[in-house]
This record gives sequence, C-alpha cells and structure tokens, in this order.
Amino acid sequence: MSVAIKKVVAAVIEKNGAFLIAKRKKNAVLSGKWEFPGGKLEPGESAAAGLKRELLEEFAVSARIGKFICSVRCEHDGVPIELSAFRASFDPGELSLRAHEQVLWVPLNELSDHDLLDADKEIVNHLAGS
Repeated sequence: MSVAIKKVVAAVIEKNGAFLIAKRKKNAVLSGKWEFPGGKLEPGESAAAGLKRELLEEFAVSARIGKFICSVRCEHDGVPIELSAFRASFDPGELSLRAHEQVLWVPLNELSDHDLLDADKEIVNHLAGS
C-alpha cells in the first residue's frame, strides 16, 4: 500500500541580498530547525494560494507569490513529501511570529551555516547553482 505524497510549499523571500529563514518553535515537529517559511497545502488548494495563506497565518503578511524555483522530494516519518519552492515578497513592516520562535535575514553563502531542514538544504543548493 502506497502512502499519498504530502504537498508542501515554501517561500524564498529575498531582500537586499539576504533570505528570510524561520526557526521552528520548541514544541513543533522538528523543533529548533530552520526553514524557508511555508507549510502544507489543503485539499484542492493551488500552490500559490496555499503559500499565500501560510504566510498570512504564520507572519500576518499579505504576500505576492512569484516564480517557481524547484521541487524537492524527501520523506519524514515514512511519509513522502514534495516541497515546492517559490519566490515570494511582501510589503515591508513588522512580521508577527505566530508559528516560529525567530526569523533571520541571511546571505546565500551563510544559509548552510544554519541547521536547516534537509529539503530546505536542497533549495539552498538550487539557489547557489542558479
């Protein structure tokens, strides 16, 4: 019996040569890990709509979703995951941390210095190669 692939989206948000990463809260799955913000798609939801919703829920920002960057397949606890990364932007202002304990703006060459989720490491590799 095969397990359905969980569809997940991530926002690659760049400002002044630095990328936004967020640290998962202590009580979250994979707590303490850094990631590009995003989350799981709801049934029937498009990637762009889901990512826009996730950014609103996590940071209280109205984001604009841009070009597709790459897709990464991985597995967590036996569940196959497909993570699709998109460029995204939002108007400057305060981020409200609702789902993370911290955010950082990090230059591309320093992203791998942080304890990123495995799938997010693949996104960094893609960004470094493009």
